This record gives sequence, C-alpha cells and structure tokens, in this order.
Amino acid sequence: MQRTIPGILPFSARLQRINSDSFEIEIADAVNKIYRYDRQVSVMNKHRYRLWATTRGITMIEVIMVMLLLGTLSLVAVGRTTNSKVDLITTADMIGTHVRLVQSIAMNSSPGVWGIQFESGPQSYYMFHCDDPENCNTTDAIYAIPGSDVNGDNRTAVSGGTVRIDDSMNVAYDGFGKPHHVSGGQASAATAPITLSLTDLSGNSHAIQIAPKTGFIP
Repeated sequence: MQRTIPGILPFSARLQRINSDSFEIEIADAVNKIYRYDRQVSVMNKHRYRLWATTRGITMIEVIMVMLLLGTLSLVAVGRTTNSKVDLITTADMIGTHVRLVQSIAMNSSPGVWGIQFESGPQSYYMFHCDDPENCNTTDAIYAIPGSDVNGDNRTAVSGGTVRIDDSMNVAYDGFGKPHHVSGGQASAATAPITLSLTDLSGNSHAIQIAPKTGFIP
C-alpha cells in the first residue's frame, strides 16, 4: 500500500496530473498550429485571386460590350454625316424652289426685272425688283420671299447655319423668264450658266446651276 504524506499528492496522482497538463498543452499547440495554417492558406488564396484577376483573358461578355460600344459610336458618326448631307440637299431644293418662284413672279408682273440676291456674309438671300434693267441695283427695292421665314429686314436665312453660301451672287429674270445677272448697276442677260455653290459643315458641297436663256434648274 502506497504511503501518503499529508498535503502532498500521491505519486500516481501527480503523474496523472502531469500527463493531463501535458495533453492540454499539446492540444492548445495543435489548435494554434491549425489556426496559423488556416491563416496562411487564406492569405495564399487572396494572392492567387489577385494574380488571376490581373492575368485572366478577355471574356466573351467583354468582347460583346466592346463591339456594342463601337457600333454605337459608328452609328452616331454616320448619323451626323447623314443629317448634314440631308440639310445640304434640303437647302438646295428650297433655294431652287425660291429661284423658280421669282422667275414666275417676273413673268407675271409689270416691265422690269425681278431677282434674288444671295449674300455670303450674313448667309441670307432676298428678292429685289428693278423697274429699269439699265439702271438696276439689288438693294433699291427689297422684298421677302413669299412663303419663307424671314428676318426683320426681309432676308431669308440659309438653313440655320448648317449650310453656307460660298460666294455672293444674284440672278434676275425679265418678263420672258430669261435669266440676267446684275452687276455695276445694270442687269445683263446671262450668256453662261449661273452657279450658286453651297457647303455644309462636313465639307460636302452642292451646286445650283441656272441655265442661260431658259433659266432651267436641273
């Protein structure tokens, strides 16, 4: 039988307690090692994700988005060019109609000439009348083009600034509808086509030609 001393644990009890403390230490150490390993794995996974995010290839969705963006930009560019060209043709048609109108007025009015003066400076035009073709100035009697939007000075603006008249010129018609050109205070019958050149903001140009003798506009 094992002898015991008061206040001192028996040898077997002390050995059991030592083994129990050692086991708890080993468990705590193992848990600590597992925790450190888990943190290392977590850090490694973060680095791997960052590396993948920076080195991965282009996905099909990204390719489609880029194609859609390029297509939209192309449509905008083409739309602007097309609208500019439409304004140019529309303005040319309107001016041609006004020129024919002035010719019709001249053929149904009193003697003299009726004409239309184009101004490249203010980018406008107006109708004028001269009683005497031998003494004619385009500013003697200014009239608004019938049916057109005019400013306070009876001038019609050219297409709101999107189309420009290249050079100042005029054309006048006698009672027979024959085209004349007013220069130096005199209206003289045209011997060559009278040309009015227009240009839009994109650089597209269009020429309105008035045939001599007949005043025909193609």
